[in-house]
Amino acid sequence: MRRIWFKPDCVEWIRAGKKTTTFRARQHNGRYEIVHGSRFKPNNTGMIIRLTPIKETDQAHVLAKHFKTEGDFKTIQEFRDWLAEVHLYLPATGWLHSIELLEAL
Repeated sequence: MRRIWFKPDCVEWIRAGKKTTTFRARQHNGRYEIVHGSRFKPNNTGMIIRLTPIKETDQAHVLAKHFKTEGDFKTIQEFRDWLAEVHLYLPATGWLHSIELLEAL
């Protein structure tokens, strides 16, 4: 099974059903095991998700229309502040994916 990394906040939001999309530079499709840690010693979170591409789009569209599905955010600015806090940067263009939680230990 393929692995995918999410920030700890995101893992909890996925578990709680608050994060239902993810915006990535590349297209992902299928089952993924969520892990954390380094690429050489990843730690399993006990969660398996299915990612399904919704559409190819740009950063502005995700910020304007999908910030609420990216986590526990009430405003675009709250989402932007969180991105800066955790040192994440949205790609200029990429793929919006739906997240379906399949297993959570």
